[in-house]
Amino acid sequence: MQHDRLGLPRLAALLLAIWVFYAIVLLVPGHMAVSGIEGDVLHALDGAMRMALGAIPHLEFSTPLGAIAFGSIALPLAAGLGPGISMMLANLAMALLFLPLLLWLRATRLGGWLALILGVWVMIETVGLVHDSATPTVTFALYYNRWSWAVFTMIAVLMLFDPREGQDRPAGDGIAIGLAMAYLAMLKMTFFVALLPAVMVWVLSGRRWRCLAFMAASGLAVAAIATLWAGTLEFWRAYLADLLLVATSDTRPAPGMQISEIVGAPVNFMGTFLLLASIVALRKSGHMRQGLMLLFLLPGMTYVTYQNWANAPVWLVALLMLLIGAYLHTPDERRVFGRPARAALAALALMTLTQAAPYVGNMFASPFRHLGGGGEDYSNPIRVAGWNDLLFLTRRGAMSSARIPLGTPPEDLTDPRSKWDMTPVTFMGRTFQPCNAVAGIVSQMDARAASLANVPDLAGDAVLTVDMVNITWMFTGGKPMTGGSAWYYGGHTGFEAAKWLVVPACPMSALARATMLKEIESLGWRFEEVYSDDVVTVYRRLPDAGPEMPALSLRLATDGE
Repeated sequence: MQHDRLGLPRLAALLLAIWVFYAIVLLVPGHMAVSGIEGDVLHALDGAMRMALGAIPHLEFSTPLGAIAFGSIALPLAAGLGPGISMMLANLAMALLFLPLLLWLRATRLGGWLALILGVWVMIETVGLVHDSATPTVTFALYYNRWSWAVFTMIAVLMLFDPREGQDRPAGDGIAIGLAMAYLAMLKMTFFVALLPAVMVWVLSGRRWRCLAFMAASGLAVAAIATLWAGTLEFWRAYLADLLLVATSDTRPAPGMQISEIVGAPVNFMGTFLLLASIVALRKSGHMRQGLMLLFLLPGMTYVTYQNWANAPVWLVALLMLLIGAYLHTPDERRVFGRPARAALAALALMTLTQAAPYVGNMFASPFRHLGGGGEDYSNPIRVAGWNDLLFLTRRGAMSSARIPLGTPPEDLTDPRSKWDMTPVTFMGRTFQPCNAVAGIVSQMDARAASLANVPDLAGDAVLTVDMVNITWMFTGGKPMTGGSAWYYGGHTGFEAAKWLVVPACPMSALARATMLKEIESLGWRFEEVYSDDVVTVYRRLPDAGPEMPALSLRLATDGE
């Protein structure tokens, strides 16, 4: 058939050519010019810099993301490259890493042109410079979601497509799935957890015991390598503790729609309809196993969409691949509700394409959109030496804004986020009004750094910022504080290294500010206020006074007033 003429060597050469093309597109500007979601970019650099300095995630700083998320950027950073180029190289390294799995799918399951479609999509999703959405910005934010979706799609295709005749390779499938699942576990555990039930159904329903053995062996091999790198089995306990902290955290609620809205909201209804209609059409057209497997993938796809910021249904690409494959392998005489099955599958594929097109098109355009970024519209306020290749859109800073409540919350308000969004908090006799920064994070961090310049002898690597992210060090030219969290979810891990406390007047999260201050109070530390202005209040930590030292005063400002 025509779609089988693109053999494995030609496909490999073509995908490598595409990779080289994207490498040129990404690296020619010589910088990363960010026009949106700056906070997550800075969060990524915080974790990456910690690893570049030798810190091991989970053991020496708290994060729910796996070591690959920060380590992929940390390697070029540690080699002396700037953050902008380091992020570009991380994208390119992941795209190259995924190439063997793409070629395995071509060798065992997919026709040449179908494999090319999948390969191009995986390349686009991996090297893209925008988060999964239809918003036309340029950013490296949420890159771990992009990489995870690429792997998720390839594993889904492996399970949804039957091996071609004579190409059933249980050992190879087991190694491929085991390594891919281990990758997800070491990148973003959410995807691993969401996909694991479907993988086990695929194994058990097909009695693929040999595949399971190789899957387990390859996954355990990756775990052993990670353990050797960390130097202790405590790495896994600490990783689990970080995940549980996030799962039970009030400071990090769902990043978008509720799960019921993911399924039934008007913006998502068509995707849900296409998924359910495809399950019926596949089974009616003779693809019984594929329809059932798609049904078992449904909960995981829904959960990952719910858990990821922007709630983009990237699983539509896997569905489109399946519908195209089913169309190519459905006899003409097959009927679905009295109509030709191939016509029904083609119609569903076309509708799925229209639903996926905004996300795919935006991701495809982002590297080329970045080619026009930079110049006088961008600036770099980060003061870390050698970090001049990371630029931010200047007018985004000029639009710095905050959300301030105009009333008081009802007494029975129990939601922590809403409560602290509307309630002042008093610490060390000073009342901090409720406020949430909603835009212009770069300019706000720059303003904090300017305020801290007025504090003599302040040690930049011992500053704990009482906010969602502790990235003040980037703007003061210091280093990250030992321990702590790249993104605050709760608890007081790493606080011991703090010698200075910076409480912003308007944090990224009023809930995070209140939670951190309550945690600090529970430690019984003493502080003295050394500086205050409209942007920050700075406290110096005093030496411990022993078991009789007085506790700090932290309470709702409305209590007793």
